[in-house]
Amino acid sequence: MGVLVTTAACGLLLALSAVSAAAQSRPQSPRMTCAQAAGMVFQRGAIVLGTGGYTYDRFVRDRSFCEITEVTKPALVG
Repeated sequence: MGVLVTTAACGLLLALSAVSAAAQSRPQSPRMTCAQAAGMVFQRGAIVLGTGGYTYDRFVRDRSFCEITEVTKPALVG
């Protein structure tokens, strides 16, 4: 009985975590100034920014926030 309760409690916590993560909204660059968006990238190092509507992209401060197979390129957010 104790194992089932623990498993059920863990399952509930995982379900709530998933709902919480899905409900988080990403910052929207069209609602920011250029300085605000750049500051957020610099502060966090890597961030996913909404770029309008249902589109988004990942921006990084420098190469240290990339996987070994990834490359960086300068980008402007419209």
